[in-house]
Amino acid sequence: MSIVWRSPLLDASDHAVGMRAMARAVDAAGAEPCLQQTPWGMPAVVSEAELAWLARRDTGCAHPDATVQRTVPRMLTPFVEGLRVGWTGMAGAEPDREALLRLRQMDAVWVPTAAQRDALLAAGFDEARVLALPEPIDLGIVRPDAAVFRAPGAHGTVFLAMCGPSPADGADLLVRAWATAFHSGDDVTLVLAPAVGERPSGPQPLADLLIATLEEAGHDPAGIADLVILDEPLSERRVAGLLAGADVIVVPARAEGLGRRIAGAGAAGRPVIGAAAHGVDERIGWPVHATLVPVGVHAASHRELAEVTWWAQDPEAMAAAMRAAHRDPAGRAARGAEGRMVAASHDHRVVADVVLRHLAITEPRPAGRLRLGLTRTVLEGPILGPSSLAGLNRDLARALASGWEIDLSVVEMEAVAADTVPPDDDPLTVAMAHLPAGVPHVVVRNQHPPQFAPPPRGALVQFLHWEFGALPHEWRAGAEAADEIWVDAPSVRDALIADGFHPDRVVEIPLGVDTARFNPGVPEMDLSDAAPGLRLLFIGGLVWRKGADLLLEAYSRAFTRDDDVTLVIKDYGAGGPYPPSADAERAARMAADAAGPRVLRLSGALPADDMPGLYRACDCLVHPYRAEAFGLTMLEAMACGLTVIAPDHGPAGAFLLPDAAIPLPAHQVRAPTNRFGPWTMPEPPLVGEVHVDDLAAAMRSVYEDPAGMARRAARAVEVASARTWTRAAGIAADRLRILAATPRRAAA
Repeated sequence: MSIVWRSPLLDASDHAVGMRAMARAVDAAGAEPCLQQTPWGMPAVVSEAELAWLARRDTGCAHPDATVQRTVPRMLTPFVEGLRVGWTGMAGAEPDREALLRLRQMDAVWVPTAAQRDALLAAGFDEARVLALPEPIDLGIVRPDAAVFRAPGAHGTVFLAMCGPSPADGADLLVRAWATAFHSGDDVTLVLAPAVGERPSGPQPLADLLIATLEEAGHDPAGIADLVILDEPLSERRVAGLLAGADVIVVPARAEGLGRRIAGAGAAGRPVIGAAAHGVDERIGWPVHATLVPVGVHAASHRELAEVTWWAQDPEAMAAAMRAAHRDPAGRAARGAEGRMVAASHDHRVVADVVLRHLAITEPRPAGRLRLGLTRTVLEGPILGPSSLAGLNRDLARALASGWEIDLSVVEMEAVAADTVPPDDDPLTVAMAHLPAGVPHVVVRNQHPPQFAPPPRGALVQFLHWEFGALPHEWRAGAEAADEIWVDAPSVRDALIADGFHPDRVVEIPLGVDTARFNPGVPEMDLSDAAPGLRLLFIGGLVWRKGADLLLEAYSRAFTRDDDVTLVIKDYGAGGPYPPSADAERAARMAADAAGPRVLRLSGALPADDMPGLYRACDCLVHPYRAEAFGLTMLEAMACGLTVIAPDHGPAGAFLLPDAAIPLPAHQVRAPTNRFGPWTMPEPPLVGEVHVDDLAAAMRSVYEDPAGMARRAARAVEVASARTWTRAAGIAADRLRILAATPRRAAA
């Protein structure tokens, strides 16, 4: 039987580690695995030898009998060849609507526990298509006598927890229990290690979260027993060494999807403390009482998910369990030995045998009714997350689904928490749930970084958002193999043609604006007294590409504290996509300076539904970018009735008309590097840069001439209203129909 195994493969996430174990087991059984790496965004931790082994098997597999996908439910795609198997775990006590949407599109679903299987059966799944499959663990790596790795400074009874700052991991519950159970001077150590192979950072660093939790609970952080936080990605073998070096494993999670931390403790012969609801019992450790709580109580965003629940463990019961484990070395040994026996069912070779037998007897679901005369299109990319690209995909999908003779399906390709969950009757939800009969005519990928692997069927359109002219070396071959490249501005198209791409293969699909959301009638966000006077708005990362240094310097030159003006900065904070910068530090100093011109800095997550209100609360958008693929914030601001100050080069030239905005002349400068993130340019690219004095004068002009600003703002609304997503979808639909009727380039 020919099988493709599709998953993250290179990092320390539960999905990747489990799939590597499965690949080794399948290989040992004599059936060389065909592996497909899927995008994930976490750092690689595998050794060079294992990387080479995986790379030799990541070679593609023509027309497989089955494709097994191991990932979070929202990233499962039905557009694979052969039997469609979703191998996943559901962190909530019950499957949420978003998970069910994807799982219903699979021919078979594998989950790690009988409880999760029962939840799917209760939701209407066919009993023959849902398998409770133990989490595979390579017992040759995770074992009691693995090479020990002890955290620096660890002493006494060592408690190990693999968790990060996510509310699902329960680090806040754990530190409250730790402060209750032990005190400074006790011969115990709590070691916190990254949960999924990345540094324990986020909107709030783990250390800051723990200190705030302790202080809120009335504990002195200096008075607790020793706690060590490991701030490094950990390889699979290093994790095995940590387990072997610990005395007790604590799993404080509110949500434990795959259950790997509990199974791993048993494999290492260590007792575990965790929720009874997650499978911990007195044979293998100390179970902790937990109560169901709605996810919405802990969600960082505004989404309404009251129907989804987590198991919140009782800190007092957790503290009692830790004290009991500390006092009972013999009990620890007995429970650890029992856990090792239970772990035998998780041996990756045993699990592989179950999997291969199950695949041999599972039949595909019947195909649906073929809809003739429509262009079957799949849009892949971030969909429900908080990124601007996810918002772009949502708007484009809704517009394409509203006519145009497009049979549209939408596939999520980003494993971040949802920023918005549309209702069942939303065209976006319908498109995400839709599984058309027949193979797709066209697959449109709109994600960053781009993924150039050819789809199993259909033409590939790669939507590229690139600001720096010639493509990076790493993208070149993939872009040349795509059937068509879409860009969102004439300037980007011109740059790719100059880079050697044929004009017929590079198509401009101009971005649009949803005027139902972005318009002058939107209620203003309440900025209260924090931003008096004229409000100048900047949205984006405080980085060189966005011209943040030009903005801050020009604002400092243009205004003093006596001017009735405030610069409102909406950036992404420490948990955003941009690394810390000198400009971010300067913005923080300016916001705290009581003698300088006023600055209000809004950092961190802001739900997409709140963005129109932020625009309406301000008067002028200042966007002095050096390089931009499109700059959708400029069009959105114009639709809301703001004057926009921006350079006259690049994408803005298409809509920043002099009577509707203040375009500034820009001169060419060469970027300081040819490296942008992990990508390499042939040489440092040329970008456009406005003069600081011109920018300062423009900001001063809107302050001194409110009537002129009002005239431009009214005209800006007219200009933006003509550039809708309906217009963009019409252009895209024409291209999709042409591609569906054209033989693929690869086959020509």
